[in-house]
Amino acid sequence: MKLIHRTLEQPTSPIGAVQALLAKRRGDRELIDLSQGVPTYAPAPTIVEWVAEAARRPDTSLYAARSGVPELRKLMAEELSSAYLGTVDERQVLITAGCNQAFCVAVSALATVGDEVILPVPYYFNHDMWLRMDHLVPVHLPVGHHFIPDVESAERAITARTKAMVLVTPGNPTGATIPPAVIGDFARLAARHDIVLILDETYRSFRQSDEPPHDLFGTRDWPDHVISLHSFSKDFALPGYRLGALVGHPDLLVEAGKLLECMAICAPGIAQEAAIAGLRGALDWRRERALETGAKLDRFRSLMADSPGGFELCASGAFFGWVRHPFPESTHNVVRGLVTEQDVAVLPGTLFMPSDERFLRFSIAALKEPQFGELHARLTAFGAARENRHVRGGASPGRR
Repeated sequence: MKLIHRTLEQPTSPIGAVQALLAKRRGDRELIDLSQGVPTYAPAPTIVEWVAEAARRPDTSLYAARSGVPELRKLMAEELSSAYLGTVDERQVLITAGCNQAFCVAVSALATVGDEVILPVPYYFNHDMWLRMDHLVPVHLPVGHHFIPDVESAERAITARTKAMVLVTPGNPTGATIPPAVIGDFARLAARHDIVLILDETYRSFRQSDEPPHDLFGTRDWPDHVISLHSFSKDFALPGYRLGALVGHPDLLVEAGKLLECMAICAPGIAQEAAIAGLRGALDWRRERALETGAKLDRFRSLMADSPGGFELCASGAFFGWVRHPFPESTHNVVRGLVTEQDVAVLPGTLFMPSDERFLRFSIAALKEPQFGELHARLTAFGAARENRHVRGGASPGRR
């Protein structure tokens, strides 16, 4: 009974809650589903062809090396060294079953019960969720209206129990991209206090810049205080393959690898074959998809310029738009109303922060060309209906 009680106390799965809400839809109008940050296109043909061939090899279905297929680790190290104009060695790369797992094994290798990890707010919900389930303490760091963390505020949050600081760039949920200089400041802060900076760079290929995301890999001692997390899901449209990478000090990878072995033994072999094919022959394809996603983002920003229905775009980048609604009701009710009344699915900002600040996360990567105008119309209609409801009820739409 104690085990059951403890399980019931664990944080609720945000994805499960959204899926349950979508199951309550009625009617046959097309759903505009902007709830998940995943690509909607198929993997590159060269990846599909290579996977088909690899699946016929007997060795592909066996356990892979715990740290990852050596060729993949080598290719990943070379690609990072080139993209960041720095030096990453294959011994500093651990292949994981997704970027979420990379985060989990990294922090669990670094910290023990009661240790603290600094998370800027809004945070990626699985980061906060894992820390609490692992009996670590997430220390929430407020950020300004530009959603860029402040290094001075972070330093004030450091205590004797602090083991790490986490930055997600481009951000999930905000899309905000942290400038290289700020990332450098955080890395130097981590070094001064002998803690670790964890950079979740899942969406690094979808920045609207060709410059390196940061210059940390160009410093000799970066592995001492920096961990970089990566995802093949977004880069090569492989979310269901579950493949990511943890880049850091080889000693850390040994400890993280023990945890990986207990969780999954190794990352899926067939997924690693897909990533090998992607790094070998789909980098130009990746760049083209990133440019297409950037065009979608620009279109979405234009769509939101007049705040349809009162919805205000506050930040955006990579796959996401971070939007504030104007209504006096809870954000949960707004999300439910968007699904049931307008067939639009987004995530409530309350999944990404401890209080209700009326934010919503839109995943613009899922938008299809005909849906832009339709989304604008549905948001406008939702706002008008809410305005009429509040007027009839004698309440101001701006009242909290």
